[in-house]
Amino acid sequence: MTTGMKVHASDPAPETLEQYDRIAQRLREQAARHHGGNGSRQLTPQEMVSWMIARKPDWTAATWRLYKAAACHDLAKEDDQASQAALARLKAEPQTGVRKRSTRTSTIKQKSLPPEDLESLVDHLRATHPTESGKNLVHFLVAGIATGLRPGEWRHASWVPCHRDTGQPALIVRNAKHSQGRGNGFARTLHLGHFDPWLRHRIQSVAEQAAEAEAAGGFETWKETLRKALYRATRKLWPDRARHIALYSTRHQCAANLKQVFGRSAVAALLGHASAETAGRHYARRYQGRDSLFPVKSDPETEIVPAPAPAEVATVRAARPPLRKMSREEPDTSPSG
Repeated sequence: MTTGMKVHASDPAPETLEQYDRIAQRLREQAARHHGGNGSRQLTPQEMVSWMIARKPDWTAATWRLYKAAACHDLAKEDDQASQAALARLKAEPQTGVRKRSTRTSTIKQKSLPPEDLESLVDHLRATHPTESGKNLVHFLVAGIATGLRPGEWRHASWVPCHRDTGQPALIVRNAKHSQGRGNGFARTLHLGHFDPWLRHRIQSVAEQAAEAEAAGGFETWKETLRKALYRATRKLWPDRARHIALYSTRHQCAANLKQVFGRSAVAALLGHASAETAGRHYARRYQGRDSLFPVKSDPETEIVPAPAPAEVATVRAARPPLRKMSREEPDTSPSG
């Protein structure tokens, strides 16, 4: 019989709580500087909440939701009357009044990484960063397009050289949104037996790098190193672009590639979505999908999308039929379970 606190499906994952703590600390320092301090002054809970509400017009809806969740998490740790009153006030603050558009990095990310751009990035990195870090970024970009993992999901991605169902290599990924009820189960399986050995090697390399970084307590540093290297490369190659490639762009490109091959439920299972509607609403479109990583395929038989686990496809919530007109996306042809 096990003991301890029960974990509910709606409880944030441990890594989410760590992110909340970092954000709350940063917000406290910013608020203290706003009040004339050096970032170390301890503000009262009401001062903190008042500052956040005043700043709301400067933040987009997504940023406000994240900051509000982090501050609420921070305030909930204290049981004194002032903290609880400030917590109730922040929870009651509506979403209205946020900034409509933003030029911040989160809103200018490119929702694709087409073969031509990947080739340019690889050539640039090999010429200017012929180091271990440059090679790691190339592997990450290739593996990201082939698997569609969120950058943070590499933290808990396990390379399986011989899966029990197929006898072939696979990647087991803990779904990042599972604790919020938006993930299709605790984990998903990406079957990779049909991939070329060189592609499997790159995926395995990234999974092992992430595992080593996580074991050493440096996963965030590992990911930030990749992000900075990509930032420098994209600004050097395309300084005048309005939208730039980010680590998350690999997931968008994978989603588009998947839509070229599978129906909605299979796409959702491979991306870790609980609903078949999510990829259609928030990810790159089907017409942006490609059947190769680079402009000229070295092998016409090479495939770049993983195979889903039928049992996981069957658990995806089906998409609701459109009310007015049929979607231009292809119909769901995956097994209904």
